[in-house]
Amino acid sequence: GNNNGMVNISVAQVVNSRDAQPSADYARIRVNNGKDMTKFVFNENTSRVYIPQGNKDYAVVRSEARGEMPVNFKAAENGTYTIDVEAENLEVNYLHLIDNLTGMDVDLLATPSYTFEARKSDIASRFRLVFDANTGNDETNDNFAFINNGELIVNGNGTVQVIDILGRQMFSHEVNSSFRIQNSSFAPGVYVLRLVNGNDVKTQKIVIK
Repeated sequence: GNNNGMVNISVAQVVNSRDAQPSADYARIRVNNGKDMTKFVFNENTSRVYIPQGNKDYAVVRSEARGEMPVNFKAAENGTYTIDVEAENLEVNYLHLIDNLTGMDVDLLATPSYTFEARKSDIASRFRLVFDANTGNDETNDNFAFINNGELIVNGNGTVQVIDILGRQMFSHEVNSSFRIQNSSFAPGVYVLRLVNGNDVKTQKIVIK
C-alpha cells in the first residue's frame, strides 16, 4: 500500500580536521508499517541517535501516522553534530524536530538538517520529532484549538492535555464541545495539545507568545 513511508534520522559529527573520521548513526521511524520493532546494536564509541521505547533503545520503530516521538542522542565526544531527517515514500504535512535543550523548533520540510553543539555530559533525551503524515484518509484541516484575544480555545469532546516541550503534562481538562483558558496560564513557548476521546486522539502544536 502507500502507507509504507519512513522517516530516516541520521546524525554525523562535523569535523574540521582532515584526519578525523566523522561518525554517523541513524534511526528509522516506520509509519503504519507492520508491528515489528528491530533492536539496534549500538557501539558505545560512536555518537548515536536512537528512539527510546520503554527501557529499550531502538533504531527502527513503528509509529502511527501522527503524533510525536522521542529521539535520543548521545555524543561520543564534545563537538558539533548535524542531524539530517528525510521522509521516504511518506506524504507529510508537518515534520518538526524540537531541541528540548535549546527550545529550537526546526521545520524539517523547510530545512531538513540541524547543526548543534553537544557534549558527552548532555542529557540523552534531547530531541523529539512531531509529525503528521497524510495517509489519504484524514481530514486535511484537523485543528481543534486556536488562540484568540489572549485565550486558548479548544473545540471538541474529550480530555484536552497541554504538554510542554520536555514532554511534561502541564494541564488536563474535560472538554464538552468548547473550552477556554487564558494564555497567561502558560509560559510563552511551544506546546503540544492532545484531545483524547476513547481511541480517537488528535494532536496539534500551538505557540503561546
